[in-house]
Amino acid sequence: MKQDTNGSKPWSIPIFDAPLTAPFPSSMLMTLIASIAGLYFMGVSDTLISSDANRRPAPEVLLPLFDSEQRVQHAGSSVVGLAQKAILFDSRTLFMWAGSKVVAESVARTVNELVLSGAKFDFYRVIDNMGLLHSELDSVSLIFHRHLDNLKIDRKSHGVKVIHHDGDVIHFSGSGLFDFADSTSVAVGNAPLDGNLHFIHKWIARTLDAIMREAFSGEPLEFMYGGWFEFVLNDAGDTFVKVPYLIKFWTLTHNHLDETLPSIFSWYNNDHLFIRRAMSHRYNVCVVSDPLKRKPLSDTLDPWKPSQEPSFQIHVVQMPEKNATKIFIQSQSAQKYRLRVRDGGVGVDVEYDQSLIEEFEQAFQGGSVNYHLSRAFGTE
Repeated sequence: MKQDTNGSKPWSIPIFDAPLTAPFPSSMLMTLIASIAGLYFMGVSDTLISSDANRRPAPEVLLPLFDSEQRVQHAGSSVVGLAQKAILFDSRTLFMWAGSKVVAESVARTVNELVLSGAKFDFYRVIDNMGLLHSELDSVSLIFHRHLDNLKIDRKSHGVKVIHHDGDVIHFSGSGLFDFADSTSVAVGNAPLDGNLHFIHKWIARTLDAIMREAFSGEPLEFMYGGWFEFVLNDAGDTFVKVPYLIKFWTLTHNHLDETLPSIFSWYNNDHLFIRRAMSHRYNVCVVSDPLKRKPLSDTLDPWKPSQEPSFQIHVVQMPEKNATKIFIQSQSAQKYRLRVRDGGVGVDVEYDQSLIEEFEQAFQGGSVNYHLSRAFGTE
């Protein structure tokens, strides 16, 4: 099935690339980094950055979940943009941070030079030798991961908490753990999944709980995360990979499935993070620059054209009448929803397979619902 919409070029393509001298001593309004390891591995990090409101008044910032710029200030902090808090030095080393952007990225650059040189080093000794002040160390949380030759992952952490949850050991920092692990009950569907997929789906669903509340609940932004998370997976047993992914929102109300809600898709190009929000004929693209500035953004780059396909699609179907939400997670080989921005950035084309709607129907389990779903999508 196909839907054509007319549109114009993105009205805003902000590039979040704050210099290290910017005043970022902040603790975020809501923040989370989590390194989850058991039989399998996943890293999760939010992208929101805040600053001391007395040093930097809140600017208007385009956040992925919203169609217009937002000005957010709360409890002495103001939202100033987005940043990548998960950094891959190479395919076998991963660095995650929360807190002070200045201190974290200074440590990241130092460690990156050592990784590139091939030298052996101890992460804690590197931090000690940097001569950081106690106040600087207290302002940051760091997690350094390194793949070992025996396929195990060595983790070194500073300023984080460690908990055991559902058989996994989580190194985390931030105010959001109660959303991520403590208070969220997730039931994974009946479809048979191997152990790794079950692990991935479980933690994606937990993270989506925060995104869904931000999208649907109407709670003030000061209790939110900025609308997007990065996921890092353990690929082929001995490498880390940041995964591009897409979220499509739907609402089922009075037996009508509304597909006009936004889709959000993030991908990576030369280690820069691109986040595109599309809704009807409008779309916005945020560019979150590589914190290590390894490759510049090309002047001729079309930021609305993804350089990767999503590794998975997440379909979030809210059902207000039942006070429930269905989440469908599809792998790359089974993706049934596609959005393409036309050449020149003018207009979008949306396609979705009827089989995707049939999967929704089966999950909702109701004859009248099936009928009205078909009518809503013009396939009666």
